[in-house]
Amino acid sequence: MKNGSKLIILVLNLMLLSCMEGDVFYTKQSVKVLSTGYEPMYTTTWQDAIKDVCTGRFEIVENHPKLVIGTVSGHLPMPVVVRFRRGVFLRAIKVPPKLRKPNRKNIFERDEGICQYCSRKVTYGKSTIDHILPKSRGGKDTWMNLVLCCAPCNSKKGSKTPREASMSLLRIPREMH
Repeated sequence: MKNGSKLIILVLNLMLLSCMEGDVFYTKQSVKVLSTGYEPMYTTTWQDAIKDVCTGRFEIVENHPKLVIGTVSGHLPMPVVVRFRRGVFLRAIKVPPKLRKPNRKNIFERDEGICQYCSRKVTYGKSTIDHILPKSRGGKDTWMNLVLCCAPCNSKKGSKTPREASMSLLRIPREMH
């Protein structure tokens, strides 16, 4: 086993000294992670930060003035700020936007609390979600197939398409990001 691997195992098998300041244990101490250009990126747990420092992925920029990590071979300083050693720049990382799911809350927000068939204002509690192409005919739970409507309109439409029920949509549904 390499020395780096032994050190990682040693760090991960920490004694319950953990991080001590007096008699208080800090097991949820977070560590700020910086890019190689010192730009703030995210926070991580101190355990993950120490593991990545030992593997050479991170270097410690700043230690906590009082907290230490107790291990079987002694104490290690508690990192507060670490940074990537090589090749990670904030602008180089492209995080895809989180897609919003078409649930009742999001559809209520998208349709602004208005029934898409009769244009009446509907409270969240009294609102229903209608499938434009009914599920019984293969309609999916997608942004383009779901609209907000009131209970009377939903009952009137039933398992028909809007055209078959002689109803028209107030506006064409759109995706929400």
